[in-house]
Amino acid sequence: GKRVAVTGGGVIGAEICRQVAAAGGGAILLIENAELALYDCVRAMRADFPGVTFDARLCDIRDRAHLDSLFRDFQPELVFHTAALRHEGTIRQQLGTALSINLGGTINVADAAIAAGAGTMVHVSTDRATRSSSAMGATKRLAELYLELVASRPVAPR
Repeated sequence: GKRVAVTGGGVIGAEICRQVAAAGGGAILLIENAELALYDCVRAMRADFPGVTFDARLCDIRDRAHLDSLFRDFQPELVFHTAALRHEGTIRQQLGTALSINLGGTINVADAAIAAGAGTMVHVSTDRATRSSSAMGATKRLAELYLELVASRPVAPR
């Protein structure tokens, strides 16, 4: 019965949406920046789970203002963050973009989740982040370090 936000409508994000719907999630918000992935996930969710409240929005997680607005309006209780660049060749060729998505986007999602009062955020990372020797692993490890820092801060009472 919880409000669940999912960033990234790829294989992992779409499967999380299906699992949340099957488990009785109260409402699901999918945030995706690729129109085709968003469309495919919406079509599948509406066909397989017609009774589930499912909203899908085009949004790049690097767009902090838009992301903040979506989270503020939806008020997720649980956030699954799967949006990321993950192909090593692309990341090596476009390291600045990869950093802005895998690190900057994760910072935006975490900060938006905290500001909206989400109780839990699950960050989907990779085993390559441990003792990273790849550019993808390094970008994901930096994101993990930020999340560890945020998790260690005391939470101010509301």
